[in-house]
Amino acid sequence: MVALHACLLLLGLSLAGCSNRTSDRDIALLGVDDARDVIGGAARADRRTAWVDPRTASDWLTERIPGALHVPVGTMRDRAAELRAYDVLVIYGRGYKDPVAYAGAKVLGEIGVPDVQVLEGGLTAWTNAGRPVASGSPTPDEGRAGTSG
Repeated sequence: MVALHACLLLLGLSLAGCSNRTSDRDIALLGVDDARDVIGGAARADRRTAWVDPRTASDWLTERIPGALHVPVGTMRDRAAELRAYDVLVIYGRGYKDPVAYAGAKVLGEIGVPDVQVLEGGLTAWTNAGRPVASGSPTPDEGRAGTSG
């Protein structure tokens, strides 16, 4: 009976887009300043970098880190080739331990993005640190590799 429950749990997780190969312990967390340094430093070292916002389109249009790519978790596997072209991706959600950001980080790692890290505290920590935000339709410069906000 326990084996049946374990199989059903694993089936449920796989259908939900999560994998049993990656756990929350595998996720690298960065504070606001460290994340900004990673994005900026990697870009200066000619490494392709980007912020990734996996939230809804409405949330992304309302408030985001300037330059963030809008990549909902459900589209990540379809955009795998595009996303694997980046050397470093820093993903963020709304707040601390955001399940959407964690799920996105796991998917990005599973599809082969070489360096995926999560902004600890998400957009809440970013704005609390006084960092700039963007809203509305993206500017022509937004979403380009290496934009650090």
